[in-house]
Parts: sequence; C-alpha cells; structure tokens
Amino acid sequence: MNYKTLNKVLFLAGALLLLVVAFFTLPKLIADEMFPVPLDILQTVEECKGELGLTDVDSALVLSIMKQESGFKPTARSHAGASGLMQIMPATFAGIKARSNITGDIYNEKTNICAGVFHIAGLLGRYADNPNRVQLALAAYNGGPGAASGYPNNMPREAINYVKIVHDVNYPAYQKRLAAIMGQDFAGAQGPNSYIKEVMGSVVGGVVSSADLVTEVPEVEQTGWTRVVRFLTQPFYVK
Repeated sequence: MNYKTLNKVLFLAGALLLLVVAFFTLPKLIADEMFPVPLDILQTVEECKGELGLTDVDSALVLSIMKQESGFKPTARSHAGASGLMQIMPATFAGIKARSNITGDIYNEKTNICAGVFHIAGLLGRYADNPNRVQLALAAYNGGPGAASGYPNNMPREAINYVKIVHDVNYPAYQKRLAAIMGQDFAGAQGPNSYIKEVMGSVVGGVVSSADLVTEVPEVEQTGWTRVVRFLTQPFYVK
C-alpha cells in the first residue's frame, strides 16, 4: 500500500468514525438543548409542591407545560393577558389565590410557578376518575373545561395540538431528564431515533404554537424546511 492510498484509507476511516459518533451523540445533545431543565426553576417547583402539600404532582409535567407556555421566560406575556412562566390568566390567578394560601404578585416567579402547580393539580383532581386525566387536564389548562369536554377529537384545534405536544413530546422527554438528574440511568437505554423524535417534535411544537402564547417568540417562517418537518413528525402536528 503506497502513501497516497494509506492516506485515503485513514481519511475515510476517520470520516466514518466521525459520522458514527455524530449519529449517536448529536441527537441527544440537541434534545438536551431543546428540553432544558433550569435547576433553579426545578427547585422552585419542588418548593411549591411542598408548601402547597401537592407532592404527588409530577414535576416533569409542570416543566412540560412551562416549556410550551413560556419557554422558561419569567417575563413572558401573551396577547390574551396570560403572564409568567406558567402563563396564568389574571382571573384564574384570582381564583387560585381565593382557594389557596398563595400570596404575592402574578409576576413574581415563585408565585407564578406555585399558582401553576396548584392549577394543574386541581385539574388533575377534576378528572381523577378518567384514564386520560392528564390529557384532559392539559386540554383544560390550555382552553378551559369546555375544551376538555370535547376530548379527544372534538376539541379546538389549538387544544388538540397543545395536548399532543405537551403530553406526547414534552412530557416523556422531561420524565427522562428528571430521571437522569435523580441518578437513574435512562440515557443508555435510549436509541438515537428516540432523541431525533424528541428534537423533531420540539421543532413542530414551535411551529404550531398559537399566536395567543408567548409574544417574545417570533412566528416561525413557513419555509420548505418547516413543511418537511411537519410531514416527517406526524402525528405531532394536527392539520
């Protein structure tokens, strides 16, 4: 084997190794970026659960809602007037304060999180006897009890998309990430396709978010790429 041939073989071997490494590592790295776990926010969620006596509420579900509602931006406000990390409406917040020991301002980060935890706990309790109680609670969180009453196919389009994204994409991703933080080895059992699914699902979540959600997030340009993403990630996107 001459020098040039050896160089070609080494180059091809190195390129193949890089492709293999990228295939197995990049999807997880991108998924971790798209599904962040801000530790200060997670700690506040746990504090709220303890102070409210709602330790049974799944923190992964709270983070899944928060990601879709505000993208973890404490100052987020919607066109409809929903505010903060959990995008609580003023009227909803007033009702929560009347039924709980929560005090303070809706724009306070901890107060907002505690209100969101209390709200989702109440909705989960409302549908406690239904096997699809999480989906119904999410539909009600997004569009009120009226939206949930049409579950699964007769809800408003926004509620259908919201439930699919938060429950089917965000929720399993955050369950895995919180399990990792707690020391459980979930990463080794996850194939790269699982992470690719999470990444693509997150992209779709950004594409189909309602204009009534966070105003700081610019509308996604409808390019050929976003149309391809929508096509490849069925059934996350509902036409």
